[in-house]
Amino acid sequence: TPRPRRGPRDYAAAVRRPGVCTFAILSLALLPAPTIAFATTAIPKRGDRAIHDYAGVILQEDARAMEQVAKEVWEKGKGAIVVVTLGSLQGEAIEDLTLRWGREWEIGGAESNRGILLLVGLQERRVRIENGYGVEGYLPDGLVGEILDQEIVPNFRQGNHSLGIRRAVHRLADLTAREFEFALTGGGARGGRSATTRTGGRIVLLLILLLALAGGVPALLWGLLLGGGKGR
Repeated sequence: TPRPRRGPRDYAAAVRRPGVCTFAILSLALLPAPTIAFATTAIPKRGDRAIHDYAGVILQEDARAMEQVAKEVWEKGKGAIVVVTLGSLQGEAIEDLTLRWGREWEIGGAESNRGILLLVGLQERRVRIENGYGVEGYLPDGLVGEILDQEIVPNFRQGNHSLGIRRAVHRLADLTAREFEFALTGGGARGGRSATTRTGGRIVLLLILLLALAGGVPALLWGLLLGGGKGR
């Protein structure tokens, strides 16, 4: 079950209004204490899927790839990776919601506690990754923040919610596989190029190598192909 940890990422530029905040505080001091009702988002019953796109932002291809890799992580490492996207958090703090959602669904199991929940509030432009105790050893706060900053935030700011989520999920899956020493075989790792594209590239490189060995590729061209560019 995920535990309360780091702060969420807000991928919108924050606008602070000190005057408004001061007025609100003064108003509360002058009014009688009201009965406070905390907003809570309704949590549906858990199904047999890992990807729950209630906000409708994940492409079908990405959803299938993430389902495949999440299933593999569970079967081989007993780790649960769950994604939830919501149109709105309904006024509830994302820190409270992720913790409540993880506990209610028992993500990762009560014993091993190898649960990872990635939750997105679309309207509030908030995203959070919540970890269970069983994964915090290889997913410390700093690394989770790095995943959010490198995979989620840049893509979300460009409107690429599906790609950002997929890349984050695959990175979490890669780290889990490394920790529990198993190999991932599918799902299009990190949402990069397809297997067909990678295979085609290998074939072209092999043909160039064979031509070079046979003397069919000029030395200058061969040098440009292998060492002429700048590293990034």
